[in-house]
Order: sequence, then structure tokens, then C-alpha cells
Amino acid sequence: LIGYSDFGKQAHIPNIHKNNELNFMGVCNRTPIIADSIKTISKAELSTNKVGTVVISSNHGSHASDLLEMMEQNKLCIVDKPLCISSSELKQIISKKDSSNSDFICFMSRRYSKHIRTIKQYLKSHDGPAHADFLFQVPKKDKNAPIYKEGGRLIGEMCHHVDLSLFLFGEP
Repeated sequence: LIGYSDFGKQAHIPNIHKNNELNFMGVCNRTPIIADSIKTISKAELSTNKVGTVVISSNHGSHASDLLEMMEQNKLCIVDKPLCISSSELKQIISKKDSSNSDFICFMSRRYSKHIRTIKQYLKSHDGPAHADFLFQVPKKDKNAPIYKEGGRLIGEMCHHVDLSLFLFGEP
């Protein structure tokens, strides 16, 4: 795991530990981790052949650079949203994907809800136009919050909802 984010702590690490077929090596993080049960590892350790898959759960602004670095090592990467925060980063990722033996998945959690799968199945089985209204609770954030320096709230938060719309209804 790259990055010791709240989502990494609450979702990735517990789910990796639940699966007995996965071997969790540890967390590569910029700052030391003070937790008895979590081993801190280096980027060099991630580059070894012992590691096949890397989960990227770092700050938004480093997702693309972490992904590109791991793609260079031919790793399968699971990236928390957003995949990147600029079109130039996206172009670099596409170029690297076309020239490497690595692959990646960008994790957009809304589409994996059992309720959303039910809605998707309903939409598939009914002809005709579909309409959906989405209501989002968007709490106010401090103007100095890191998200504003790393893509903003549309890229860092609303990407889930844009992805959900595309998943349910297809390309506009």
C-alpha cells in the first residue's frame, strides 16, 4: 500500500488482511507510521519481484506520479480516486499504459454498492428513457483544505458521482 490514508486504514488494510491468499507487505508512506501492527516499507521494497500488486491510497496530488512509477515496475495498481488531477497527468498515464506491461484499476466506490447493482439491473431490463435525480450532501470545507491544492472538490469528490452516472447510464 502506498499512502496511509483514512480510506487505506479503514478499508484497504482490513480487507487485505481478511483475504488469506493475499500477502500484505506493508505501507510505503512519506512520514513514519506509529502503529505496532503496520510495517513501513520503502519504494525499493515495492519494486521487488515479491510485489505484484500495489494499492495507491496516497494524497490526490501524488496518485499519478505513484502510478507512473509503479507502472514502470510493471505492477498491477489499484488506485483510489481520483486517478489524476490534470489532463497532462492523464496523457502521461495513457502513454505509459500503451508502452508498458502493467495495468491499473481506478477505484470508484459508489458503483460497487449492492443497491447500485440493483438499480443497474433494473435499468438494463427496462426499455425507454431513464431519469435520475441525485442529491449530494457537500459539507463546507476550510478554504485551506489540501483538496483545493490537489484537483479541487470536483476531481477529488464528485468524480465518484460522475463515474456512477456513467456506470448507470453510459456515455452521454
